[in-house]
Amino acid sequence: MVSMLEKSKKSNFKKATISEIAKLAKVSRTTVSRVLSGGYFVSKNTKDRILKIIKEKEYKPSIIAQSLRTNKTRTISLVLDDIENPFYSRVAKGVIDAAETKKYNVILCNSNNDIELEERDIRYFGNRYKKNQK
Repeated sequence: MVSMLEKSKKSNFKKATISEIAKLAKVSRTTVSRVLSGGYFVSKNTKDRILKIIKEKEYKPSIIAQSLRTNKTRTISLVLDDIENPFYSRVAKGVIDAAETKKYNVILCNSNNDIELEERDIRYFGNRYKKNQK
């Protein structure tokens, strides 16, 4: 299986956009968006046509665009003292596994038992959270 990174290096691979999917399916961007979010108010034929094009074009919604639109990053920041410590490794795995079930991303920071690094990371992510709450 070829990774997306390898594919982009080997060819002029260009990521499909929601606009291109809509144009190929002869529907609006809103209709494509509805299909991506559960298919509400979209006929089965239209939904099937859009899903086929999405699969053919290997379309993946932009996480950045989604977070800008919804003002939600769906990201958990986890700051650990020492990632090599088996206890923290198990904690990290548990958090990541739980986050994946809810389609969240996890950003993992390792402070190497340095309180200044840990405070910096916590302050950074705390500020990011505050910005998203405005």
